[in-house]
Amino acid sequence: MTSRFDPSQPEGQRLEYKAAAALQQKNRIARAVAAMLNAQGGEVWIGVRTEAEMPVEIEGVEDAAHARRSLEDALCDLLEPPWSAALGTIAEVVHGAKTLLVVECREDVHGRPFAVVSREGREYVTRAGARVRRMSRDELTRAFSTAVNPPRDDEATQVIAEFRGLVTDARRFPDRFWMLATPSERLPVPLPFDDATFREALRALLVDPARSGNRARGLTVPNPFLPVEMRAEAAEIRDAADQRWFLRCDSPGSLRFHASLEVPAFNMPLQQDRALWPYALCELPASFLRLLDTLYELAGVADETPVLFDMGLTGAKGWTLGPYSPDTLGYRTKARALDRDAIIWSDPLCFTRGELRQRDAIAMRAVSRIYREWGHDGDFLPREWNRETKRLELPD
Repeated sequence: MTSRFDPSQPEGQRLEYKAAAALQQKNRIARAVAAMLNAQGGEVWIGVRTEAEMPVEIEGVEDAAHARRSLEDALCDLLEPPWSAALGTIAEVVHGAKTLLVVECREDVHGRPFAVVSREGREYVTRAGARVRRMSRDELTRAFSTAVNPPRDDEATQVIAEFRGLVTDARRFPDRFWMLATPSERLPVPLPFDDATFREALRALLVDPARSGNRARGLTVPNPFLPVEMRAEAAEIRDAADQRWFLRCDSPGSLRFHASLEVPAFNMPLQQDRALWPYALCELPASFLRLLDTLYELAGVADETPVLFDMGLTGAKGWTLGPYSPDTLGYRTKARALDRDAIIWSDPLCFTRGELRQRDAIAMRAVSRIYREWGHDGDFLPREWNRETKRLELPD
């Protein structure tokens, strides 16, 4: 593939153009990228207006560096498996006085078939010359039969199903925010709960946020204000009857957390009723994955171990969430109320223990999914999430 723009080339099997306006509807770009990945690879150029499959105007892209980062984040959320460097690159290309974006999709990729994910479900597409079309049943059957995807055993699926069943039980929990991470294959060696040194280190991790790279006084999953209960094969933090705060780590390597939406960390300091505080929504998942990364490092979990991460909310109908940072005009004027009771992902995020070292980047993907459920699209996260490093940077 090349990163030099040639305006004489028509759209075809390995080439597609998108006008700059497509950056406001990134699902259209994701659909083109998925089709390339499911076919022979190719290039999607953004900032080019076409007629009859030929370039007619080089529009360019404003603030190309920002647009590139935003598109990369969107493709991570909209594609399944998510966009990564193994699939290709997103580059800025200067053509005359204009700057274009090009998504270069490799041909020899693992993970096929790739789907475009939306509220309506998954769509599997491929290329037919210059067109994007849905994959046929036979094509999907062949693709899935040869797919190389992270393994997922029945035990991990059951862990997720049971946890979801617990936290979505409205008779027990009227509202809930939850997270679960679990290996999708049984660990060769369980976490060493029979080792006194490990148990003491784990106890310290659960009550001292700073030990896992979190803010000492932040809105974090590690909680210094609740006691740790150490069991033979698990450790737990909970308040009375676990109605408002619950955290559990167990020997199979699962980490579970759930809390009431009414916990002060979720409600805005401005005393606005039923409004999610964005820093809580960002920091709790980041702190959870930082804790998981530190826990797996402590236990020596192998880098190739596949992990599933689930997150959701129930009892959230009518709760509002604003985009951007709380001190911006957009946050105050563009807040939206959720129009349904629950946010439950169709599938958890999948990554390896090695990829978990980029824990904030994974948290950023997860939180972006939640914001999209509120109808916020584009670069909507608070500015405290550094777009270059993908780290959440809140002041101590």
